[in-house]
Amino acid sequence: MPITAAEQNPSGQDQVRSLPEIPSGTPQLYSLGQTLRSHYHAFWYHLGERFAWSRGIYRERPTGRLQGLTGIQQERIASVTRQFGVRFELRAGEDTALKQYDYLDILRQAWSAL
Repeated sequence: MPITAAEQNPSGQDQVRSLPEIPSGTPQLYSLGQTLRSHYHAFWYHLGERFAWSRGIYRERPTGRLQGLTGIQQERIASVTRQFGVRFELRAGEDTALKQYDYLDILRQAWSAL
């Protein structure tokens, strides 16, 4: 059923204008290139999901103790450990633990600057 709109004609008479009917559920048209790219990315996405599921959860081996740190690194880590009560080396590898201490130290410095 068409949608109608009434307009006032300068002569004083109503003029009815019909708008075309827009069917619901009209599919959006995609180009062949867009469709192929979409299927290509979907294929690799689902394949990656299956491999991740088959490998299981990745867990780092905890380093237990950080070694070879400079004096400044040791002071900052000790300060962050006292303030926040964290020991990242007990749950993560050495590189990850050092990065986490760095991020927490940056956050602490930002808080103190406010």
